[in-house]
Amino acid sequence: PYVVQANDAHDNDNKDTFSSGKGILMTPGCSDFTAQSTCAAQNGNVLATTSAADGKVEVVLETTDRYAGDNYQILASFAAPGADGKFPCEVQSTCVKSAAITAWKRIYMEQRAMFRRGSFLSRDTVIGDTEVFVKDVRMFRSGDHVVFLHSPGGGGRPVSESHFVDVIQRQNDTVAHLHIRDGFLANGLSQSTQPTPEFFGDAVGVSNAGGSRDDVYIASLGPPDVNGTRPVDELFSTAFVDVQFAAPELPFVPLIDNLAYAPRRGQDKSDAHMFAEHWFSQNLSNGVPSPNHRMLIGSARPDDKSIIGVTTKPFALASYSFRGQIEDFVRQVNGDLEDLDPEIATFENTAHELVHQWHVNTAPVPPGGDGLGHCAENAYDNPRLLCKMHRGGYDAKHNIERGDGIITLHYVKLNNVVDSEYVTMRQAIEPMP
Repeated sequence: PYVVQANDAHDNDNKDTFSSGKGILMTPGCSDFTAQSTCAAQNGNVLATTSAADGKVEVVLETTDRYAGDNYQILASFAAPGADGKFPCEVQSTCVKSAAITAWKRIYMEQRAMFRRGSFLSRDTVIGDTEVFVKDVRMFRSGDHVVFLHSPGGGGRPVSESHFVDVIQRQNDTVAHLHIRDGFLANGLSQSTQPTPEFFGDAVGVSNAGGSRDDVYIASLGPPDVNGTRPVDELFSTAFVDVQFAAPELPFVPLIDNLAYAPRRGQDKSDAHMFAEHWFSQNLSNGVPSPNHRMLIGSARPDDKSIIGVTTKPFALASYSFRGQIEDFVRQVNGDLEDLDPEIATFENTAHELVHQWHVNTAPVPPGGDGLGHCAENAYDNPRLLCKMHRGGYDAKHNIERGDGIITLHYVKLNNVVDSEYVTMRQAIEPMP
């Protein structure tokens, strides 16, 4: 069924407008898709074909290229249809049928984790260097295991290498720095060529625990069930979207606290957007990644301490879940997230931000929506809970829902027109907007 959220499914409810939503059935190699074709049938019409010598019949079904959730099924009969257009076996419910064929979307999400401790370079390095100067040496301790990061935006492929370092503060040396104790740099690294923002340069991050959550801020997807499905996976599968969380060559990004999520004066992009562009592993063309590729970043804190996540605008290149801010909030007395589990609050926020990548609740803006991708509706299956994209989820009555582990969106009919984030995602153009 095309719609499952509100038991609103019925026969012939595919949304694909081409070929009446029933696809084109054709023989292999057919190139004539017109109504007069002898090798293709549109609109659910019958395709007459002959079996091969071994008795097998091979056909090709062309389905929607846009509407996730559309279903198709092929019926086979030796007898021609009757005057009513139905096979005799259809009347008797004895036809041989294929399995239901369901159209899905597939999105590739490059997932990155920001270091909890680290700094950008303050001087360039060359291959063979053992002394590395950083902008904030206070982030390091002697004996730290660190990762040196060269961003893909800095030219060439993303590069990383790891070493143990000591913090050096020599007498009469006003600039402390890092000394590599187990060898030397195998790659040259560069400081930013611009005074701001500093993240256009290469960086160093501390990884004493193997890149685990003790080292980095992770945008959690939630705990997997027995089948390995996580809550965020389940949310998107309900909309027939398969999100493949890709493993980039460089899984980390440098620490940048107080990240500006809105464009500064004179900028057409926010620091959050430019940071994602600079550290994105996929090839970018004028800031646009490969089709259906996006980025998810577990991050420290934004400059606006009232938010815990953001998705870049106007182009949804990347979503940030500010895990550092969430950890601060759960410890804050009388705060929005007081005493909630930071892991649950994080994966709920991650889901919220990833849904924003589909430009939901924007055109048209639903009644009560804020025009920023938020609605004023309840969850489709529980009127006591808010939709996870609700604009008013920051009050005492509903704050607990931000850490209850439930990720549900809304589905309502307005003047017999469906309004739902699920349907917006399913009907979005391809490639991903």
